[in-house]
Amino acid sequence: MRGRIPTINGNLTARSNGNESQRVFHIGLSTLDLDKTREFYEGVLGFKPVVADTIKVEEGGHLRHLFLDVGHDQLIAFLEPNGVPDVPAKYDAGINRGLGVPAGFARREAR
Repeated sequence: MRGRIPTINGNLTARSNGNESQRVFHIGLSTLDLDKTREFYEGVLGFKPVVADTIKVEEGGHLRHLFLDVGHDQLIAFLEPNGVPDVPAKYDAGINRGLGVPAGFARREAR
């Protein structure tokens, strides 16, 4: 099963290899536009989606959630908040500048 992360009820599960305390399985980042983020990471960089789901937030709203396999049992995860209390609709996610995503794939900031 190497190269695939098993899921149980939509939740990622880690494989045991004795080195869990020394490994990072994924990093999570915020995005304002999960569709554009996915278009870039999957379409341009070739990362394969592993899990894409929506998480209902108890206090209101939801999070769109996407895990992409970047190779060597490592994942990158993106969250897009929608209508979540105390999370502004527009904020500086910093993902586009920080990872060098071309401007054409970035959502324009509100002016």
